[in-house]
Amino acid sequence: MSVALSFFEQAWPTWLEFWAVAPGSLILAGGQLSLSKSLREWGKWKAGYSRKIFHVQVFLTAAYLGHTLGLGSLCVYGVAVSLWVGWSLLDPKGLGRALIREEDFPHGRRYVILPYLSTLLGGLVCQGLLGTGATVGLLIVGVCDAIAEPVGLRWGRHPYRWPKIPWLRESKRTWEGSVAILVSSLMIFLWGGFEIGLIGLGWLIWSLIGSLGVTLVESLSPHGMDNFTLQIFGAGWIVMGISILPL
Repeated sequence: MSVALSFFEQAWPTWLEFWAVAPGSLILAGGQLSLSKSLREWGKWKAGYSRKIFHVQVFLTAAYLGHTLGLGSLCVYGVAVSLWVGWSLLDPKGLGRALIREEDFPHGRRYVILPYLSTLLGGLVCQGLLGTGATVGLLIVGVCDAIAEPVGLRWGRHPYRWPKIPWLRESKRTWEGSVAILVSSLMIFLWGGFEIGLIGLGWLIWSLIGSLGVTLVESLSPHGMDNFTLQIFGAGWIVMGISILPL
């Protein structure tokens, strides 16, 4: 109970923090979604690309706010994003076109809601229990997952599949997309170690093992759930590294 109360106190913004961040967050999140919609409609991008543009913008913004301004500002921005995502689901032929993929038909909204809920749950767990690694967890999802799908769509020539989970659509992976995750997650782990003073051969090996783990977790995650699993693994790997390796 004390952990939950402490988290709630940190997450609840002050009035000054709210009014300083909320208007900009609403404008920024709306602009980010509108950009993806424009790319979808005017640039003739596939939804798999346009939604990842929104995805990477949101996660990079969240990582920056959490790292620099704190959890309260991050939560304010999260509420703003939630409002815009909710509006897009009510407007599937308008803003929703930026996020709803053709291949998810007729359950397009489901595969917007599932990643959103998995992001929210992963963020709450990371911020509440794995705070030291929370920023890395956000970056792992925001950058690695955002790179993997476009790489797979554009250059993926060698697909592979895992067994299907009954109530979820089967996830399709490519070796090219998985290699993109491996390389990008390695860079993020190295950066995360540098930020907290973990450098040297030990951290390089730890980061390499972690990037292999991220790649495996992403490839095994059910469709729509990797925003949760990647956050938890990325943040947890940083926390474990801090406890095992000397600073």
